[in-house]
Amino acid sequence: MKLRGEVEKELEISMKNLLGLFGNSVAEDSLGLETLKKALVRLRFIERQAHNLDEAIGGPSPLPRAAGVES
Repeated sequence: MKLRGEVEKELEISMKNLLGLFGNSVAEDSLGLETLKKALVRLRFIERQAHNLDEAIGGPSPLPRAAGVES
């Protein structure tokens, strides 16, 4: 369960980071778009790890998925 808590914390940090990027209008240039892309890839990776962990331990229901994100 400790690992699950760490995954949830990382997911929360990634979501806050992503929202901050949108709030700062970082996507106005190509460097900003690359930063945004990396943040989305990180978020998706963490979501996948949370899902895999849940399946392995038969844990809590899956974490809420980011809007528009498919497995």
